[in-house]
Amino acid sequence: MESLVSTSASFLTQPAPLTPNQRLPPFIPSQISPIRSRKYSQLLADSPQNYREAALHDALQVSEVCKAAYKKQLLDMQSSALLVGMYSDHLHGQLAAQQDKQNKRKTGHLNADGLPKLLSGDEFFKRVEEHEVAAQTEAVAQESRKKQ
Repeated sequence: MESLVSTSASFLTQPAPLTPNQRLPPFIPSQISPIRSRKYSQLLADSPQNYREAALHDALQVSEVCKAAYKKQLLDMQSSALLVGMYSDHLHGQLAAQQDKQNKRKTGHLNADGLPKLLSGDEFFKRVEEHEVAAQTEAVAQESRKKQ
């Protein structure tokens, strides 16, 4: 966990909610050689001549089985990591769209409640001023977030 703090995925260790500009680093899979049926099939086909050869024969069989199992696990983990990355990108797009939708809603309409307004009235003028101040502070906050 401590090694994750110094990477580009350090935002995952923070308790703060995720934002659309935080993305997981891309997964770069390593090339894996194909699983061969048996590289040492000739050695395994020969019958052992003594106890030592029998022990080595058994160890080679176990080693081949373990190697195939590890390679399969590695392939499974790589495919899972790729699928998680695709899912993460999909969620990232949804989060960005949701935040854009919320930002559009936050712009606010002062005349949106359907009631008649006296546009030169003191109460409405005060609401307009409050709205402008809120819009300016939001723009400053958004600009400072972009710089980070």
